[in-house]
Amino acid sequence: MTGPALPPVKRAISVSWTPEAAFKRFTEQFGIWWPHATHSIGGKRVARIVFQTRLGGLIFEDTTTAAASNGARSRCGIRRVAFTFHPSLHRSKAQDVNVEFEPDGDGTTVRLTSTGWERLGAKGRKLARRAYDAGWGCVLNVWAERRTSRMRLMETVAAVVGLINRVRIGGIDAQIARAEGEIAPAPRSA
Repeated sequence: MTGPALPPVKRAISVSWTPEAAFKRFTEQFGIWWPHATHSIGGKRVARIVFQTRLGGLIFEDTTTAAASNGARSRCGIRRVAFTFHPSLHRSKAQDVNVEFEPDGDGTTVRLTSTGWERLGAKGRKLARRAYDAGWGCVLNVWAERRTSRMRLMETVAAVVGLINRVRIGGIDAQIARAEGEIAPAPRSA
């Protein structure tokens, strides 16, 4: 651990769906609602994003890349009751994300907590935590089907920052390779 622990990112949103429906949308329909254009490794090259709902299941995205004509699979985390999340990073630098679905009248309040910023080292932990504080809020709003003009502006900024980062590290293939061994060819039948 480098330096004192940073406080967790905590986000909450209320929806009119039952806890069961909210959970199903978050997990089984993850690839439908996840904002992959701005919050993924592959960006526009993402063919699909999957959140396997079995214990020990993976969260991954299949991409079409120049380096692999049949695409590549980028693992972003492993699902537990909660899940780890480490897009473009080795799993040793993963966030721990806990999502709770609490009944709230006729609907549900979803609470997301993300911790583990110390794993990123002294240089990146504060910046990453600030970015994910905004990012998880955006992701939950996309999940709840509540896109705002401020979110569209944030998505534009995120796209520009992502482009700059990709150029800085050598392109999208280099960004995918930064996952340090978490890439595997996508199965042809997947």
